[in-house]
This record gives sequence, structure tokens and C-alpha cells, in this order.
Amino acid sequence: MLTTIKATLEDVEEKQFTHCAINYWLHKLEDAAHVLDDILNECATQALKYEGVKGSLSNKDLSVYPTVGLGGLGKTTLAQLIFNHERIVDHFELRVWVCASEDFSFKRIINAIIESTSGHATADMDSEPLQRRLLDLLQRKRYFLVLDDVWDDEQGNWQRLKSVLTCGGKGTSTLVTTQHPKVAAIMGMMPSHNVSMLCETDCWELFKQRAFGTNDDERAELMVIGKEIVKKCRGVPLAAIALRSLLRFKREEKEWLYVLENK
Repeated sequence: MLTTIKATLEDVEEKQFTHCAINYWLHKLEDAAHVLDDILNECATQALKYEGVKGSLSNKDLSVYPTVGLGGLGKTTLAQLIFNHERIVDHFELRVWVCASEDFSFKRIINAIIESTSGHATADMDSEPLQRRLLDLLQRKRYFLVLDDVWDDEQGNWQRLKSVLTCGGKGTSTLVTTQHPKVAAIMGMMPSHNVSMLCETDCWELFKQRAFGTNDDERAELMVIGKEIVKKCRGVPLAAIALRSLLRFKREEKEWLYVLENK
């Protein structure tokens, strides 16, 4: 309508009307056009502010918790315990687990989320139908998503995925596990949880649980070698578990010494 008024004003200015009543009406119309123009400019400004606030509020609805640590420290095990905890099961409408690994492509991750949520593969769909499908599944639902073992540190890839994930309901949460602090810094919206190495005492207890049989008298010579083996684990639980399984049924001192010298 403002465009029509402006066109009318331009047209009548060319005709140079001399009638007082018409000129008075045209001045009033011109004043109204200026007021309307100002109102529309103010509306445009407020709309931009609103979009900014809306974007900020969507981000608040998606809490991202990064868990960082070297491989083998138990990040995935910790994530599994959280994922299956009864309070998580009861609180969230949907729980989704995706193993990200090194391929963090937008389409693959969305495919994996859809498949985990619906049980149906969508590998043949293009990106746009995939996004619509994901929105249908997640929109306004309070979901808990685990992105396990993320390697990709390209911020653009995460921002693109996050723009889709913010469709969830209030309280939606994402747990990310990664070996790389840079990934945690890019993806995290909450402070990182750093999974530390085990102290030597705890690592020894973990190793001893199965390295020695329940009826074993824990022979002194094997205990001494075992403690040296544990030192080589450097506080990594996975290493202690792997070595204890390897030695579970070995009772010869030379077998333990071989592991100590070669693993």
C-alpha cells in the first residue's frame, strides 16, 4: 500500500494541482506516507532483533555437553551409563545414539539420527527431504542425543547440524565424546568434562580383578610382574582390561614376563 501511495504522490506532483482542497489532501497523504515509512523501518529493525533473540533462545533449548579424553579412558562407557540411566530414560521423550567417528558429514549424521530414532534407513534421500524428515521426528520433542567419538573440527559442519538440532523441545540435550579439545571447544555449549587417567592404585585394582583367578593364591612373583605391567598401561583403563584378559589363564612366569617386555 505504501508503494501505491508513493506512486500516486509522484503522479500528482507532475500535474501541479492548484485546487486548495486537493493540495491539502495531498499534503496529508504525503505526511501519512512518511509516518508509514518510519513505522515499516522500525518494524524491520524489530524483526531483526527478534530473529536474533529467537536464535539465542533456540540455542538455549539445545544444551551440548562435551566429554574429552584420550582413547581408552572410558568416555564411551561413561556415555553409555548416562544414556541408560533410569533418570535419563524417564526424563526424555527420545534417546538417540550416533557413532560419529571420522565421517561427520551432514547427510550421514542426519541419516544416522533418523535411523536410530525411527528404525528406517534413509540413505537414498537428498539433504532437504532428510532435514524435513528429521524435523518431523525431533520437532518440539525433548530428546537426548549422544554423538560418540567425534573427530571433525570444522566449525561449519557443526553449525549446519546444530541449526537442525535446535528444533527440539525445551530441555533437549546432546552429549559429545571426543579425544580432541578443539572439537569440544567448537561443539560445546557447556564446560567440558575431562576424563582423567586412572591412578596407579585404581589401575592395579582393575587389572587384578580378572588377571588372577578367584581361587588363585596371587603368587608373589606374578604380583610383582603384574604391577610392572600396570605401569605400562599409563592409567588407561582399556589397556589394563586388555592385558588382564590376555593373562587371565596364563600362570607361567615366563608368559607374564613376555607380556611385560613386548606389550
